[in-house]
Amino acid sequence: MSRTYEKDGKKSSVSFTDLPATHWAKEAIDQASASGLMDGYPDDSFKPEETITRAEMARIADRLMTASLQSTGSFTDTAGHWAETSIGKAKAAGILNGYADGSFRPDQKLTRAEAVTIINKLLGRQDFGSASMKWSDVQEGHWAYNDIQEASAEHASK
Repeated sequence: MSRTYEKDGKKSSVSFTDLPATHWAKEAIDQASASGLMDGYPDDSFKPEETITRAEMARIADRLMTASLQSTGSFTDTAGHWAETSIGKAKAAGILNGYADGSFRPDQKLTRAEAVTIINKLLGRQDFGSASMKWSDVQEGHWAYNDIQEASAEHASK
């Protein structure tokens, strides 16, 4: 199924070969695609059941950031990668970090803890307060404990 939308004054048509009209997330995928937040793959697929990579999340973060940042520095493994600029911008904004060995691992699957941490940063949720433990499998010593607790807390919309 094809759809047409306008972005930056240009009409575009997008259809994904692997997204049936009955897919449970079709409407959300269509919205994310039409808004320019997410792209499909060069073979016109979306791969709706696949996990997201760290590079793909960097691209999404780049598109969600309102500040116009320049890509700063690089990681040992991102030169020439399709998402190199987005990774650099997300790094400059403090949204995504690399690993102690200087790598970013762009094609590594994103963990749920990493996703929560990134989303908190994008939403400006940094006041962790003293939330009590909400998940029995996330102990206080876990590196993303505070971010997971913050994301689990109810927030009033502004």
